[in-house]
Amino acid sequence: MRGTSLPRPSLTGVCALALAAATAAFGCHSDPVKSDTSDAEFYSCAEETRAIPYSKGMTLDSSGGVFALTVLDSTFEDENGVPRSQAPAKGTNAWTVRITDVATAVPLAGATFEVKPRMPDHPNHATLEVGIMPLEPGSYYLKPLYLWMAGLWNVKFEIQRSAEAAGAGGAAGSAPAPETATFPICIPG
Repeated sequence: MRGTSLPRPSLTGVCALALAAATAAFGCHSDPVKSDTSDAEFYSCAEETRAIPYSKGMTLDSSGGVFALTVLDSTFEDENGVPRSQAPAKGTNAWTVRITDVATAVPLAGATFEVKPRMPDHPNHATLEVGIMPLEPGSYYLKPLYLWMAGLWNVKFEIQRSAEAAGAGGAAGSAPAPETATFPICIPG
């Protein structure tokens, strides 16, 4: 006689349960889009010595000193969907930035770049890809700049000047190596 068999948990279900338990234990979120944006503990930026306090017009030179990157504005949509100029906050931010050539102080047209926001204290987390929309030459609108958790964020820019814009100084048709500029930003929560 055959007995009834009990349902067996699938391997996928067991792994998902283990991941959820580990995520809850460490206070991190593996899926920033689905995560609750409330933090279990308050994060004080007053005690974060690795961050640069945000201010409109803050500027950093790139790693090799070729480019200057300026944050012209940071906006965040209020509860009514209206963008408000303010320091970066937990959630979806938008930045307007300008890239200039340090030697000439001219806005840099023809550059390509990527923006990679990461939390150095949580290296295995995911974030949304940052959209980049060109404005006037050398200025760009970045959205979403999704900073989904309170804490220290390194907003890293990898900037590449085109081979044509670089002119002489290197192999014909080759662009110079990319340069980086990283803004360490603290998000309170």
